[in-house]
Amino acid sequence: MVTRRLLCALLLIAASTAAAAAQRLVLSAEQVDLPLGLGQDLALSLTWADGASEPALDLRLASLDTGALGYRFRQVRWQCALKVADDGMRCAGMAQAAGLRRGQFAIALHETALEASLGRAGASLQANYTFEQAQLALQAGDLPLDWLKPLTDWLWAEASLQGGALSGALQLDLSREQRIGFEGRLSLADLGLDTPDGRIAAAGLGFDIELLGESGADGWTLKGEGPVRGGELLLGSLYAALPERGVDYAFALRGSEQGLAIERLQWTDAGVAQLQASAEIPAGSEGLPPELDLRLDLPDLSAAHARYGETALATLGLPGLGVSGKATATLRRQDARWTALELEKLALDARDAQGRFALSGLRGDLVWTAEDTSRGSRLAWNAAELYGLGLGQADLALQSRAKGIGLAQPTAMPALGGRLAIPRLHWQPAAGDEGPSLDLALELQELDLAALSQALGWPAFTGRMSGSLPQAHYARGTLTLDGGLTMALFGGAVEIGQLILERPFGVAPTLNADVRFSGIDLQPLTTVFGFGEITGRLEGHIRSLRLVDWSPVAFDAQLRTMRDAPGPRRISQRAVRDLSSVGGGGFAGGLQAAVLKAFETFGYARIGLSCRLERNVCEMGGIDSSGQGYTIVEGSGLPRIQVVGFQRRVDWPVLVDRLKATAQGQRPTID
Repeated sequence: MVTRRLLCALLLIAASTAAAAAQRLVLSAEQVDLPLGLGQDLALSLTWADGASEPALDLRLASLDTGALGYRFRQVRWQCALKVADDGMRCAGMAQAAGLRRGQFAIALHETALEASLGRAGASLQANYTFEQAQLALQAGDLPLDWLKPLTDWLWAEASLQGGALSGALQLDLSREQRIGFEGRLSLADLGLDTPDGRIAAAGLGFDIELLGESGADGWTLKGEGPVRGGELLLGSLYAALPERGVDYAFALRGSEQGLAIERLQWTDAGVAQLQASAEIPAGSEGLPPELDLRLDLPDLSAAHARYGETALATLGLPGLGVSGKATATLRRQDARWTALELEKLALDARDAQGRFALSGLRGDLVWTAEDTSRGSRLAWNAAELYGLGLGQADLALQSRAKGIGLAQPTAMPALGGRLAIPRLHWQPAAGDEGPSLDLALELQELDLAALSQALGWPAFTGRMSGSLPQAHYARGTLTLDGGLTMALFGGAVEIGQLILERPFGVAPTLNADVRFSGIDLQPLTTVFGFGEITGRLEGHIRSLRLVDWSPVAFDAQLRTMRDAPGPRRISQRAVRDLSSVGGGGFAGGLQAAVLKAFETFGYARIGLSCRLERNVCEMGGIDSSGQGYTIVEGSGLPRIQVVGFQRRVDWPVLVDRLKATAQGQRPTID
């Protein structure tokens, strides 16, 4: 092996003596230890022109390996004019290597140091290496980051640089074998990068960084801090357009074959958001770090949402969410499971762009821990809204227990002119393969049906509604009513059982349920629907009800009047016409048309109508068969009238259009 000192001596001897003896001096070696690394197959020639005292140098290497610096060059060639002085020599000229463009390269070699510079198209890199101390000082000016690809690959192999320029100074300590220490101050402009999975990307980033670290066979450490100025950043579902005024950051990392430790990570967007975090990420792990401590201060929720949260919340089904207020959150994760959550200084107003929910004046604190110890907290709000249903002021005493969090005591709040009571509410976090879950019970007390109808866009019902939901369970995006829902409505009872609601806040929510009702007063019900007027009581069921995106796709419904119900059973002229229209039929007798013109109401014995919806077709039925049709209204007394339906199979859209037409007052013509 030809060492640096031997090579230096040979060059000095050749430069001072060879001109008198020869026009060309050639030196070769299979391996040479150069200041910049280890070279293979060296061919060095010095050539003197006639009468020249200083030779031209031509250096060729089959390969040059810079070791820990990470650079590997092939087919290296450098041609320069060698200048010799008492304190050393200098050579400047064009250099090139396989796959790289040519650049101006200069070296000044002294007994104690080596100085080198590389320039190309306005970019420059200067290096000063001291032999005894093994210190390398680098100075960069508008250096394209692709020049530094070996270093960036060492720091982050998965990232693909898409541009950027580097300026600044960096000091490297190469005195220890197989270990490099470095520190400096750098500035990057117009940085762009992405990762193969597309989850991390940046464009147009500009930032300064004060850097300190070291790398060796057993791992590496890296500390840095500075401001980020402008540009765009994507981290998973989080997208941020950063301000030109700058955002301060700081980090301390430690890496090894076992993984990455984030000992400190801080992000300070003054007046908007501050993040402090630490984490342990084992090698090869995916998803969230198994060990994580995170604290997030949001003094301006509106600004933080606009800058950082809008895209992330949109992917969670909350596009266009309007928020304001402030909050501080602390999260802790250990052994790949969440162990603590604290919300402090919470003051929040929020409104869903799709009108599904709203909160006004939410305040208080929320504490949850996975430990068995019990901890209390409190939340309150001035007003809330869920799918248009207004809720009044509430105050919730909460308790973290049994590794979940729930009501410390039952609570109630004003709702739609009545009260909504919550005897039980308990949230359980994800555990193993099971996601988070929610259990609750509700009681509805004298809710105003008029207000409820207006909120939900229903016809203008009147009266009051009460009910109870003894057990509801929400998990994995599905709401299940284990105990059913019982309501007192229109003087009767409605029972909803086997209810399963999937993705209630997501895309295409799906509902399955069985509904049974009895004793429903028909007079207010039919009047509101614009369906004429019918007195009496209704019973029946809607079995195997299935809604997709809140539209029916299947059910088996049967509606019939109750024979033993007290009170008169009368049906108006309009109701007779409307039922005839819905059934696609007519009247049992030809004289009935004339009777309809003469009387406003009629007595009836029974009314019944059924529909079995499947594959967008409704199989219609009534009280019983009547020839090729089915009886919908069986008259009683004088004048006697009977309504018969003749269409057994009706397309569901056609039936819906008929129902809409009757509600809007459009009637069939009766001659």
